[in-house]
Amino acid sequence: MPFSRRRYWIMTILMLGMTAVVSGEESKMRDPSTYLTPENLKKVEAGEMATLFDRNKEGGKSAGQGIVIGLINKPMDAVWKVLLDVNAHPEYMPRVVKTEVYDTGTEEIGVKETLKILYKSVSYHVLQRNDETTHKSTWRLDPGKKNDIADTYGYWALFPHGDTQTIAVYAVHVDSGLPVPQIVEDFLGRQDLPGVVRAVKNRTESDGKYKK
Repeated sequence: MPFSRRRYWIMTILMLGMTAVVSGEESKMRDPSTYLTPENLKKVEAGEMATLFDRNKEGGKSAGQGIVIGLINKPMDAVWKVLLDVNAHPEYMPRVVKTEVYDTGTEEIGVKETLKILYKSVSYHVLQRNDETTHKSTWRLDPGKKNDIADTYGYWALFPHGDTQTIAVYAVHVDSGLPVPQIVEDFLGRQDLPGVVRAVKNRTESDGKYKK
């Protein structure tokens, strides 16, 4: 596989999951509150993004889990409203060009998202669960649909920081099902994922006016 193709696929696996991890998937990811360490809080209060990236390779294939923590200068309800408006994601989310809600269930909604990665379009379907009580939005790949990746799951979790600020924790695991070079995976994990949180921050703090 040429390097450009490898770069395309690792960018793909890191930029998915724009938006309940349920049953088995939830047990594979750490509780979001465990990322609110003094070190990470110091970073976000200084205006930085705290970023972690874990990778594993099984059978020569690549899977990665990225976590980004950021501080948004708006109350939780304002951030929550932005996250739930999936139809607006193409306006401000990096690489997202189209979203479609294909199932409006009572517990989960089905969302199809299409991304533009380099010269390719990548589409996938997720089942998303939104818990307003905990301000946690989680998703998992819909296995009943055709997807351009092997698997994905993750969450957005919001925590109050005083009366007017919100700490957002964004975690995503994606399995591309393809071999990718570690050096590219590490670099893009640090460069691309914070842009997702930054986009939500800009959209929320601008009262919905920010567009990419």
